[in-house]
Amino acid sequence: MSYLLQRGQLSGTVCCALESIISILRIYFLLKRHLDEYDADYQSVRNKLGNFGLEGYAHEIPIKDLSGGQKARVVFAALYFMRPHVLFLDEPTNHLDIESIEALILAINEFTGGVVCITHDSRLIQEAQLEMWVVEDNNCYEYDGTYETYKSKILKCIEEYGSHHNKEN
Repeated sequence: MSYLLQRGQLSGTVCCALESIISILRIYFLLKRHLDEYDADYQSVRNKLGNFGLEGYAHEIPIKDLSGGQKARVVFAALYFMRPHVLFLDEPTNHLDIESIEALILAINEFTGGVVCITHDSRLIQEAQLEMWVVEDNNCYEYDGTYETYKSKILKCIEEYGSHHNKEN
């Protein structure tokens, strides 16, 4: 299981993206006692960082000097090598550019495990092949419809509330 924090996941570290992922993975697989599964060599990490849109020059830059979107790409690459069964993504598109959001959507759609994604990003909701669950009125339920029908429902409720509220004043 892996969890992607909204922000601050890599702040304060002084090593570069490449060293960060290799160090994280060594510790991760050591703790799991599955060192035989550890297949993250220098070149495979560089390739995966590139796949997630981190330019080659940025692989050696200290993490503290990377942008928010670049840090997110480092985390996505590390998650890839950890091979989790379930991902918890909390606003994963924050700080990402359009190309990174497209790569994230593709990765979510290709991921064979479970994904719990908390997002307000309409593009991610519509294009990632996820079930939509709604949390409201102290309840949580699967929404049986599309994002567009849900959006229309909410806009109608807002409109009705506004017209009712205006009549009272």
